[in-house]
Formats: sequence, structure tokens, C-alpha cells
Amino acid sequence: MNELANKREKELLDMLWKADKAMTSMDMLNYLDEDNWNKLSVFRTVNGLLSKELIKVDGLEQNKTQYARTYLPAVTKEEYAAMTLENDGFGLSSIDRLAQALYKRGKHSKKEKEELVNRLQSIIDEIR
Repeated sequence: MNELANKREKELLDMLWKADKAMTSMDMLNYLDEDNWNKLSVFRTVNGLLSKELIKVDGLEQNKTQYARTYLPAVTKEEYAAMTLENDGFGLSSIDRLAQALYKRGKHSKKEKEELVNRLQSIIDEIR
């Protein structure tokens, strides 16, 4: 199991999920709040995420005469949520209660309910 991200790493990971594209460290720095981030903090945070295998190198991007690595998340937001739940002691035996708790948190249209049932049925079929 991958190690979970600390607060700064999670902020960077959230940004990469939201961007939905490969980014260099400089791209990240330009996107982040300048008061809380600098080149060194981005570099250290990227290295922490790489060592925890939460992001991966996607390729190289040329900027004038230099090349910079581009990064993508190595896990989806949903996979990370599952890791967090496992870390908090939830497992497969909790799936039904977790799904029910998430469902109860909002009002849902008939169409949304049907889509949920279809997605859950496809998961059941896949498991069998």
C-alpha cells in the first residue's frame, strides 16, 4: 500500500487531479499560491510524492534550452480515497455501509438513482 500524502503533498496532488494534464514543477509553481510555495518547496513536495508513488514522471518538456520533467498523478482521486479509507480501518466489509452513508448525504433524482444502481450492478458483475 502506498503511503498517504501529507498536507502539502495532498494540495499538490489535488491540483494535478484538477488540472487533468501533465505539469512541470514550474507549471505547478505558477498555479499555486506564491505566498505559500516557492521553487524549493515544490521540488521537495514533488520528490515526496514520487517517493510515495503518488505521482509519476510522464515525459519531458522543452523550455527554451532546458528540459523539465512533466508529472501526472499515479493514482486516481478515487484510488486515493480508497487508500485513505483503508488507512482509517475500512475495508471491503464496509463498502455497503459506506455507499449507503454517501447516498444518504444528498437528495438524488430518479435518473441519478438509476445510474447508481447500474454502476453498482456492473461492479457486482465484475466481482463475480
